[in-house]
Amino acid sequence: MKRKGFPESYDVRRMIHFLASVKAGSTPAVAPIYSHFAYDILPGKYQNVHRPVVLIFEGLNVLQAAGTATAVASDYLDLLLYLDAEEADLEAWYVKRFLLFAEDGLSGPCIILP
Repeated sequence: MKRKGFPESYDVRRMIHFLASVKAGSTPAVAPIYSHFAYDILPGKYQNVHRPVVLIFEGLNVLQAAGTATAVASDYLDLLLYLDAEEADLEAWYVKRFLLFAEDGLSGPCIILP
């Protein structure tokens, strides 16, 4: 738990499988539901994604190479954006976002726009 949230704790294989399913138009692509309250994926809880026109997939892990992996998350994305901001702005954004997630206890891995 001391390294929770660091790259080695990510289920990269599962993330790549989800992104590949979305990119291939598989219906549904299945994504686990993450709880900010539990600080982990909720066992047996999933979000079905049905051919989104736009998929916003957030996280710095999308920009990272996965060691010896043959595929990385960015291989399945059409556009990558990195937003640079002042540290004080990042801290305020993070705290506000965390508190909102903590209120409902749940957050999916993505925002889907029909």
